[in-house]
Amino acid sequence: MKIDLNCLPIFVAVIEHGNFSAAAKRLHLTRSAVSKSISRLEKMLGVALFQRSTRHQVLTDEGMVFYEYSVKALESIHDVQSYLESGKLDVKGKSLYHFATITRQLIYHANTC
Repeated sequence: MKIDLNCLPIFVAVIEHGNFSAAAKRLHLTRSAVSKSISRLEKMLGVALFQRSTRHQVLTDEGMVFYEYSVKALESIHDVQSYLESGKLDVKGKSLYHFATITRQLIYHANTC
């Protein structure tokens, strides 16, 4: 199953803002939308990214690995977007190569978890 890349910023926001509610507020989404996005991502990956209780969630080992790759992927997407917007369209550029490499690693790791 393919990873929905729209879920990555939501997943990263949950970790960086500490919980689903804070991420939802920051992203201007409902808490329910954030929760559904994370559940969809976990289903696509076939792993639990968080251990949940009624009061908080804790990142699993798989979640930590996926977080590290997600941050790199999002940074690469941002880099290539900035690069392309600058008008310097060079297919041999480092940004494009780096983006492709990180994306392949993210997809490979997601499929092996």
